[in-house]
Formats: sequence, structure tokens, C-alpha cells
Amino acid sequence: MGKFAWIYAVTMIVLAQRAWGQTVPSTQAHETTAPAVQSGADVEVLSTGALLAEVLEAVGEGRESEPYLSAALDRGMIVALAVAEKLDEKKQAQSNELLHMMAHVGRARRSQPELLRLYDPAAYRTFYSAEREQIQTKLGAALQWETWPHYEVIALVRTAPLPTLAYLRKQAASEHPNQDHVRQILREWSWWVRTGYERQHLAELHAAIGTLAKNSAVTGDAETAVELVRAIGDTGDADSTATLIEALAHREESVRTAAANTMLRLVSAANDQEAGALRAALVERLAKETSPAVLAALAEGAEAFGTDSDVGQALQTVFARTSSAVVKRSILFTAGQASWPQREALVLAALRDEDAGTVAAALQAVSARPIAKAAPTVILLLDAAKSPQAVLIDAAGAVADPRATRELVEWVSDENPVIRLKVDLALGRIAELELAKDSAKGVSPRSAKVLLDQLSRETSQLVVPQLIAIVARLHLAEAEKTLISLSMDTTAPLVVRTQAVWALGKFDTAEVRKTLQELHDNTAKYFADPREVTLAAGSPERLEQARLFIATSRMQLGMAGARDDADRVYREGTPTTQLTLLMLLSELKLDHPAIEQGLHSTEFAILLAAIKAAGTVDPVKYHPALEALAHDRWIQAVADSGLDTLNFKATLQAALAVGAKGGRP
Repeated sequence: MGKFAWIYAVTMIVLAQRAWGQTVPSTQAHETTAPAVQSGADVEVLSTGALLAEVLEAVGEGRESEPYLSAALDRGMIVALAVAEKLDEKKQAQSNELLHMMAHVGRARRSQPELLRLYDPAAYRTFYSAEREQIQTKLGAALQWETWPHYEVIALVRTAPLPTLAYLRKQAASEHPNQDHVRQILREWSWWVRTGYERQHLAELHAAIGTLAKNSAVTGDAETAVELVRAIGDTGDADSTATLIEALAHREESVRTAAANTMLRLVSAANDQEAGALRAALVERLAKETSPAVLAALAEGAEAFGTDSDVGQALQTVFARTSSAVVKRSILFTAGQASWPQREALVLAALRDEDAGTVAAALQAVSARPIAKAAPTVILLLDAAKSPQAVLIDAAGAVADPRATRELVEWVSDENPVIRLKVDLALGRIAELELAKDSAKGVSPRSAKVLLDQLSRETSQLVVPQLIAIVARLHLAEAEKTLISLSMDTTAPLVVRTQAVWALGKFDTAEVRKTLQELHDNTAKYFADPREVTLAAGSPERLEQARLFIATSRMQLGMAGARDDADRVYREGTPTTQLTLLMLLSELKLDHPAIEQGLHSTEFAILLAAIKAAGTVDPVKYHPALEALAHDRWIQAVADSGLDTLNFKATLQAALAVGAKGGRP
């Protein structure tokens, strides 16, 4: 019996029991329908208890246990319930193997209750039924063991959260808490929350953390205090702001470092008052701290206050007095997106630093938010560079100084395609600036000419599509012939050709229209897989993708029949094609019936793309349809059930908000 067949069988048993008013637990139901263990028997028909016995016997004898183990794990939480009865503190190795199994099936707790009710009834009973506390108490019996095997804490957090929380509260009230156990639980539960798996007990966990923070024995132990501080950040426990501030002044450097590392994560969960207290504590600590490790962590945490001038001033002061390159680089990484008044002076000073790593970090800051006054220094660094440097190329593109073209041209033929791509992007920004300034001259600057030449010679599938996008954005008329050639070249990669077809929609000329019409009329001739004997019958996905891009380019030019073609592509296309068309319409801000059709789709991804397109293209026109979706019972049920993993509800609300304001964001 396979996994899904077993799930179906157990589900049917549970439903039958309910129908007849029986109350036999699903574990018993499974055990009573399975034969006793027999040597060499098919593991799929063994009872869960017999499988566990086989696993333990194999482990004890050093034999391969995988066939039995896999069969047991496929049965879900029913395995954990059976495992709990066989745990023995005196048999650590055996119990560790059993706890490993319990931890594995305990991953079910990360699933939505609706799914557990359908596919793992035993897990639903364990975590959501009225008897959950009683069941979990049995699963968490090993909490009382003096020595914990490796997999115990993992199994406890996943399968017995209620007794584990009670254990934390007990330790918090003790004058002599078990520091090792507390650390293990905090570490494991923090990971569980950080990965987005915790669905039930976050508030209770926060309360337990707050109680632990009041125990001087816990906060006085450096190792435990570090785990406590990390847990505050990992779980977003903004109620523990005061604890974090105290940790910033802890006597142990490791605790202060952990507190500084936690600050950035906690600010996002804090209210204005809590964030203000953290900001004040950060500024105060920056002025007092002498440890480079802590200062570096504080600088990274300061990213949360990228608009605060007091924080900027404090970091500028630290930058001036420190001799640590690590601290300087951390400050510059934070300065990348910051808007402090001190940012420009700080970055310009860093560009003159003797440490190459510090200069590189300053260049990254220039790339993130360009500084016009940095251009002369960037040009000097380009002149001095003996080989291509990615961070320097990015900075040259950011300042967009035409003087950088001379040096960038030297690297446009570098053997590394990533370097060539970065050079092309930098030249594209420079060309855009030059064309805007000299639009009346009608002559392409050198930067644009280099790009055009590169387009005619480049062969990398990584670089060519980006080059096409650059020349299309710049509307370089000289690129038209090359784009036409690429779009009709049956030997070129499909990704290159579809990008070329897409770019043709930016050039409204007679030759482009003729080309697009030819591609439309004879799509199979140009786009079917050449390996197929009959081109017209081959590669339907390739043809569908080609028709999609041809239709959208023709729509951009307002060509006859293009809208109908796009409508046909949508109606007859795969979900992937429908999704792509809606994304393209959103990018182009083109209205089309496909958006209305997408708003009635039962495919969640397509519905989401249609909502985004409606909110981008014409949020006022589509406001009634979006409102209808917001009040649809099925949509509400899914959005509020925990099954919304695509931020569907937030996307819908954002589109509605724009439409309500008359289309103004």
C-alpha cells in the first residue's frame, strides 16, 4: 500500500468510525487491521508497532533499517503516538532512533489544520482537538529525563509544544534552571519560528521568553543569555525590547554582540515607542562600545534607522575613530541604502581609505544610492585598475559619468560573461544619461555605439537577452536590423529570440511591422523545434510561447488583430502561458480582456497575476470586480485559512486601495 493509498484508507476508517459513533483512536484502528510481524513480510502490511520493533531490532543488530523506517514514517503522526510508548531513558541509543522518527513525522505541525484534518487525522487530534493536551503530555514524557538524546528537543518542539512550554515556565521559576535544556529548546524553537513553521503557540512562546528573561540565573549565564537574545529576534518578540536593551550593556561581549545582531530583526516587529527606545539605546551603545565585534554588529543593526540623523552621526563618529576595517565595512554596508545627512561625507571619506576592502564597501554604497561627487574618484580607480572589478563597474554605472566609457570599453570583451553583462549595464546607464542630454543631436554617443557593436558579436545566453533589453529601453534605432535578424534566426536559442521579438514592440517602423506580421503568419516555420520532422506539429510549448510574445509586441504597435491573437493565446494556452501574458500586460500597462478573464480563474497563481495586472493597468475600471473578489466566500475562506502562501490577500487589498483613490498610489 503506497503513501497516498494508506492516507486514503486511514481517512476512510476514521470517517466510518464517526459515522457509526465509534471512538476508537486511529492508532488502534490501524493496529487491529494489520497482521502480526512475520520474518520477511512485506513492510507495507506490517502494523506500526511491528515496524517499530523491526527498526529497533535492526539498529541493535547493526542491520539496515531503512525499509522499515521509510514505511513507518509514511504513516504520519500515528508513528509518534506509537513511538512514545517505547521510549526508555535507560536505552539512549534506541530512544534516540525512536525520537528521530518522532521528529520526522512531527513536521506535520507546520501544516495547516485543514490539511491535517484531511490527510493526517492523528496529527489533527494531537494539535487541534479537545484532547490535544492529554495526547501531547504522553508525547512529551521524555521532558523529565535528566539526559536528552540528540533528537529529543527536535521531537519535543514539533510534537509536544504544550508540555514543552510548561517545562520552560517551570525552568523560569527555578533558582537553578537546567541551562542546557533551556538553551536547546530556545535554539530549536527559534529555528522553527524563523522558518515560518509555527502556527499555534507564538504568543505563548513569547510569554515564556519574557518569564525566562526575569530569571537572573538565566540572564547571568552568558551562553543561555545569548540563546535568549537570539530567540527574541528570531521570534519577533517585541515585548522583550527592555530585555534586549539590557543585553546591550551585558558584561559579556558575546551577549552584547548577540543583542546587536538581534536589533535589526526586532525593530521591524516593534511599535514606535519600542523602536524609539531601541534607537536611543543603539546611539548610547555606539558611543561607549570598544569591542570591534560588537561595534560591527551595532553598525549592521543600525540599518533599521536609515533615516535617523542621530544614528548617522553616531556611525560617522565611530568610523572616524576606529582602526578596524571590519567595523568600517559594516558601517558602509549599512550606509548603502541610508539617507542620513552624513552619508555622503562618510562614503567619500571611505573611498580614500587605505584598506581595499573598505574602498570596495564604499563603492557598493555608491552603487546602491549614487553620489555625484564620487564620480572623479571612481574614474581614478577605473584608471588604476589592472583587471575588471565588478564592484567598480557597478559604481561607474551608478555615477553614469561619460568619462568612464573609455575604461569600460576595455572590459567589454572580457572572457567572463558576468563581467561583460555588468559592463553592458553600466554603459546602458551612461548612454541613457547622454542621450537624454543630447537628444536634439540625433547622434548616438560612444557608449551606445559600443552596446550596438556588442549586440552584433555577443553569443552568451546570459548576456544577449539583457543587451536586447538595454538597447530596446534606449530606443537605439540602429539596433532594429540586429533585432529583426535575431527574431527570425531559427538557430538562435529560444530565450534570445523571444526577447528580440519582445523588443521589436519598442520600434514602430515599417520593417518591424512587416517582420512581426511574417512571424505571426508563419509562426511554426520560424519557431517549431527544428529537431521535429514536421515543424508545424512539433513543440507546441515553443509555438505557444512564441505566439505570446509576437502578440504582445504587435499589441504595443497597435497592429490589426493583435488583441484577438492575445485573447486566443490566453484562452487556449497553458496556465504558464496565461500567467506570463498577465505579467506582460502588467509590465506594459496594457489593458486586455485577459485581465477580466484572469479575475475569474480558479487557478490561484493566475488569479493573483490578474489582480496585480488590474491594479497596475486600470485599478478604477477593475475596482468593482476586485471588490466582488474580496467578498467572495471561497476567496475569503482560502485567504483566512492559512493556505494563503502567496500574499494573495495583501495583493488584493493593495489593488483595491489604489482603485478607491482613483488610481493614485
